[in-house]
Amino acid sequence: MLSKAIIHAGQDIYEQSSKSSERIAMRVLKTDVLVIGGGAAGLRAAIEARQANVDVLLVSKTPAGLANCTAYAGGGFQAPFGKFTPKQHFERTVKGGKSLNNQKLVDVMTREAAARLLELREFGVNIETGDGTARVKGPFAMNGTGLTLPLSRYARSSGVIILENVIVAGLEKSGDCAVGAAGFNRLNGEVIPLHAKSIILASGGAGRIYSRTDNPVGTTGEGYAIAYSAGAKLIDMEFVQFFPFGLVEPGLPMFLFNPGIVEAGRLVNTEGKEFLKDAGFSPGRDFIEHRDTLSRLICTEIQEGKGDRDAVLLDLKGTEEIGHGLTMLGEFKEIKRRWLSKVDLTKQCLHIAPLEHYFMGGIEIDENGATNVLGLYAAGEVTGGVDGANRLGGNALTNTIVFGARAGRAAAEHAKSLERFETSDLSAREIEKDLKEVRARPQSPGAGPREIRKRLQATMTKCVGVIRSKETLEKAYACIQELSRDLSRIYATTTWELGEVLEVESMLTVAEIATRCASERRESRGAHYRLDHPNEDRNWLKNLLVERSGTEMRIQMREIVRTKPSLCDEVGIEVR
Repeated sequence: MLSKAIIHAGQDIYEQSSKSSERIAMRVLKTDVLVIGGGAAGLRAAIEARQANVDVLLVSKTPAGLANCTAYAGGGFQAPFGKFTPKQHFERTVKGGKSLNNQKLVDVMTREAAARLLELREFGVNIETGDGTARVKGPFAMNGTGLTLPLSRYARSSGVIILENVIVAGLEKSGDCAVGAAGFNRLNGEVIPLHAKSIILASGGAGRIYSRTDNPVGTTGEGYAIAYSAGAKLIDMEFVQFFPFGLVEPGLPMFLFNPGIVEAGRLVNTEGKEFLKDAGFSPGRDFIEHRDTLSRLICTEIQEGKGDRDAVLLDLKGTEEIGHGLTMLGEFKEIKRRWLSKVDLTKQCLHIAPLEHYFMGGIEIDENGATNVLGLYAAGEVTGGVDGANRLGGNALTNTIVFGARAGRAAAEHAKSLERFETSDLSAREIEKDLKEVRARPQSPGAGPREIRKRLQATMTKCVGVIRSKETLEKAYACIQELSRDLSRIYATTTWELGEVLEVESMLTVAEIATRCASERRESRGAHYRLDHPNEDRNWLKNLLVERSGTEMRIQMREIVRTKPSLCDEVGIEVR
């Protein structure tokens, strides 16, 4: 029998358990609302929940506001400011998503976007607006910190407790309700049960299952994996967006090239042809709405043998002297100073290829961020439904703010409706046991977490990237199964590597979900392009839902969620 001593420390409550002979003492943290993720969605959710006068604990793998996708974002929002109306924003979003969007979510986002973005000024965010846009600014290559750092400061000042360097590796349930999570401190190896009345997943995407991505190294998909394991439904997981203009120069970091810079130069294949312009596309004009098509055109050139080192070529000779008048040329000078100082651009072209950028799919939510698991909410990139088959540039940050606020408010109200905590430490106990076994294993060839990660990344990039087929998807699935079997041999020699083991387990789960959904959708639509099914098929104007059934993965088709038909008619959306 456990005796318990409750120790209050600010908003944290530490619950120390003395152990019986068969159980190990654990420090337990209790809170009304637990937010998982330190990017814009998580911070906005935490602020909103705290404003509802409940205790809030935010857990982040990295320092809150840093080393997440929001921090490295360009800082741009798409929103109905100026002459750009909510109706136009709705229409553009659904058309860009190839009509697969959950139109109720799009309606909420486009109606509330302007007010929610202006509200950021109350939290110390310096946001500027223009026709159809808003923007925050930060240091070079980290404009998104102009959003995340003020939100982080405001959250702390309002009483949100922030716990950093903790990976959340599982959700706790009592019956059908989410009642907490299991955290792993990757610095000291502590497994921490996290008890909560409401949980908000805002942990971002899974870009690091690909070798070519602009996502930070920790973007490994834990949110998708733990939600799936807890019984939450996922939607549209076959749709992964690739940003068409990524620098993949050997020996240099991968990052996104401003489309204006690409427009100022010449993007060519090895035959010297400007293939995008020949196809009627402009890098600067079309990158907002047609990222899927631009990426596919680039990868087609590479597959047809007209690329170099799995890339096309960007010729920037004379760019600075042409009097282009583009503000991004100042940014280009900074890029040259930092990363291209040893590259003679008068003689050498740069290698450009699509980089994985964003997951359109994710946890299915309603208009308040609620999932099908009672007590579990979600916001931001970890969710699906807003973007459909292809995300418009600028909608990602808008999504985080609108649905971060809604999820925070709904989670707080749910927490206040409960008189007491329902608790479980089952996931935490299992994770601690598993990690002890991993640490005790001998080193085995090919079974280190980084080795498994690299093999998975290479396979996903090659087989489940911009261009797919039955053959490549079958190869990917076979590789994922093999790597999953290797988990029985996976080992770790340090506490940090134990964290990497948890990441790799999540990465394999997400990779399998994405691959199996891509195999199931036998058409091409938006960011999902199959060589063996190259056309849109009106019979596939449906969403794919994924959920766990026992130990099996169940994928089923569902009709898209539309608003009333009169609204679709009003904004001119084709219901095919």
